[in-house]
Amino acid sequence: MIVITSWRHHYIQHQYFLEQFIPRVRAHGGTTYYDVGVGTGFYLREVLRRVPKLKGYGYDLSPSSLSYTDKMLKAFGLRDRCKLDLQDILTDPPTPPASFLTNVEVLEHLEDPLAFLKGLNRMLEVDGLAMITAAITAPNADHIYLYNSVNEVVAQIEEAGFKVLDQREDNAYEPRQIGESVPRNAVVLVSK
Repeated sequence: MIVITSWRHHYIQHQYFLEQFIPRVRAHGGTTYYDVGVGTGFYLREVLRRVPKLKGYGYDLSPSSLSYTDKMLKAFGLRDRCKLDLQDILTDPPTPPASFLTNVEVLEHLEDPLAFLKGLNRMLEVDGLAMITAAITAPNADHIYLYNSVNEVVAQIEEAGFKVLDQREDNAYEPRQIGESVPRNAVVLVSK
């Protein structure tokens, strides 16, 4: 038995991605995938590995993130199926809209996550599928927008024009005492 003792919510999020998002992507028939805020490129790599028909596009504002992602995709033999761009999706939106999109733990780093979510909505084609996540009750120094519940995240996602298909919220670890606030994440599966 595997026991996850710290930051288990990232493991659970990945399992959700594998069990809920990937099967829907495979069944959908679309061919384009945007990862916005690629970070380490983990989810970009996972999508390209698991859905060979997709062409991927990774967007980030961090040259370091894009460099790391580039090296990782090359190591997995996936670089030829992906284009990486240092690009602000609000001032220079990618076109055309994609069939699929992921945005993992970016919203809490933004002053105006609603404007960003509206930008993501414009990037997804009608009947497209996206997985959007956000940190909740995680007041890290680089988290400038603090969410307190999955319902707050869902409300913004719906206000941005997405249709919520499913949602979940997971603790990073179990509270050590009653009432203790622990970091959590929200995972929201959406369509347009």
